[in-house]
Amino acid sequence: MNIITSVIGFDFKSNLVDNDGQPIRTGARRIDYLSSETPEVGTKIGGEMWFTNFNEPLLNKIRDYRRRND
Repeated sequence: MNIITSVIGFDFKSNLVDNDGQPIRTGARRIDYLSSETPEVGTKIGGEMWFTNFNEPLLNKIRDYRRRND
């Protein structure tokens, strides 16, 4: 595990306070999401704008495969 201890132009030992002079808590926080529902993941293929290297024949093969196997 690597912990960043310094970054150019950033003071890790600064004391942050709000408008009322109360200290602001810093650091990372973890929140566990507990749910019995399974997330819905998208399966649609977007248009050619989603691809960085667009290949029309490959996209047609993918669409054809999905049409035959759905």
